[in-house]
Amino acid sequence: VYRAVHPSRSRVLACKVVPVTPDTTDLQLRAIQRELTIHSALRHRNIVQYVDAARVDKSAKFVKGYYSLLELCPSDLFARIDPGVGVCADLAHLYMTELLAGLAYIHSEGVCHRDLKPENILLDAAGCLKISDFGLAVVFRVKGSTRQLTYRSGTPGYVAPEVLLRDLPYDAQPPDMWATGIILYTLLSGNTPWDKPDRSSAEYSAYLSGRLLQYEPWVTFSPPALSLLRGLLTVEPNKRLSMDQARSHPWFTSYVPSDAPNRQTAPAPLRPLRQHRSVPA
Repeated sequence: VYRAVHPSRSRVLACKVVPVTPDTTDLQLRAIQRELTIHSALRHRNIVQYVDAARVDKSAKFVKGYYSLLELCPSDLFARIDPGVGVCADLAHLYMTELLAGLAYIHSEGVCHRDLKPENILLDAAGCLKISDFGLAVVFRVKGSTRQLTYRSGTPGYVAPEVLLRDLPYDAQPPDMWATGIILYTLLSGNTPWDKPDRSSAEYSAYLSGRLLQYEPWVTFSPPALSLLRGLLTVEPNKRLSMDQARSHPWFTSYVPSDAPNRQTAPAPLRPLRQHRSVPA
């Protein structure tokens, strides 16, 4: 991603470059085009603004590939999270409120993101949260007709357990809600609860049995926070909190902020938070 200036608007933007080489497959090209199509159709305060895009095939100055111009955001949520600590309560509520607002809009447009994580959530110059990176997003509803998904893509630390079940289709929206639960946990604790939601993970197995809740940081969460976390991180997708249920949860509705939260973006912490890459699940 590069910093660029729009020639006609004199506006500083981010330029995302996706190179196209002889090794680029038709499947990869379709994925690039799908991302651009989906992102260009979304307009919301809590989504990175799509400005323009073009494909460059022949140029002595530029790499062959797709160039997309996006709203420039100087930081991301990942950089705001203090490893082992998280963020203050006011910021956690602010970021979760904005995250769910943006995601509710995305779902209302018949799209699911499928790769929500702090690295894909940007912050503009004023500290406003912006959902970005629609590379794994898909349309699940067209003209009122809803389809289930079968693709096994995502980021292991944030992917929902039903996505890992081979050969079984799953509903599109619940995995995004699970990811918001992992993000909430990260905001409150400064780390992810497990590397992957399957029984090969000791932490996840302990969560399934209830033993994990007896240890820090789980025992330090307030009752409303723990209730929201358990609701979002419910293994059965049909019992998981929906978007409306999450946004009306007491953790949001009963919270009284201590002061106006400081939105100003901060440099990345010196101690690294555990980072996750998007890979096929």
